Amino acid sequence: MDALMNRAGFRVSVCGQEEIEQLSRDGSHYSLSTGILPSLGTRSSRRIQLRRFILSPYDRRYRIWETYLVVLVIYTAWVSPFEFGFLKKPQGPLSIVDNVVNGFFALDIILTFFVAYLNKSSYLLVDNPKKIAWKVSALFSRLEKDRNFNYFWV
Repeated sequence: MDALMNRAGFRVSVCGQEEIEQLSRDGSHYSLSTGILPSLGTRSSRRIQLRRFILSPYDRRYRIWETYLVVLVIYTAWVSPFEFGFLKKPQGPLSIVDNVVNGFFALDIILTFFVAYLNKSSYLLVDNPKKIAWKVSALFSRLEKDRNFNYFWV
């Protein structure tokens, strides 16, 4: 089709789509279409390359792990008051299950040091292990300043 020049000086055809896609591939500062962002409602087939041993928070396996931890939190929220309210001393099988659940929570704390996080200003995943560790540290510093938590236990 015959191409026209618009006010900004970009070449746009009557149909438009081919030139717009070409401009976005060429690095136009005004277009964020197919070169960077997928179409609305579609899923990107791109894989994000992170450093070795660093997990994406959007990884399917990590999402399953988080769901499993939610189940363990619900279990703990139901069982702990029962134990404190009705049992005089920990029962054998119940205390073993509690220790296994606590082991999963400890494993999650370690795993947190290997999960990238989303930088809120650039919307990019940060996979630098030192920055990930400092992000965990920021959580504890916030808890230290919170009056609802005892400084000694934090």
